[in-house]
Amino acid sequence: MNKQTIELLQLVVLCLSIGSACFAAISWYSASVQKKYASQRDFEHLKRNYQQLSEGQATILKEFDTRFDKATLDAIESKNLLNVILIKLSNDASTGWTRKP
Repeated sequence: MNKQTIELLQLVVLCLSIGSACFAAISWYSASVQKKYASQRDFEHLKRNYQQLSEGQATILKEFDTRFDKATLDAIESKNLLNVILIKLSNDASTGWTRKP
């Protein structure tokens, strides 16, 4: 081989190595951008899931509060009815036909 052919092959090899290095750098940058986007997307999913859990918990607590308020009102109403019945029975026992002579 003559000197000119060897120099041409060296130039071709140099161009190929520079091209492959540029391709590797672009590939590395692309992969890092994709990883950054994926991690940001995963974080947003986790954040949304946390918000949904918080909203669900708040809804459940409101429902419990409403049910306990209703149960409290029912208990108060039952207590009042029981007091009325006891007063009625005590009045009937002292003045009614069940009175002892």
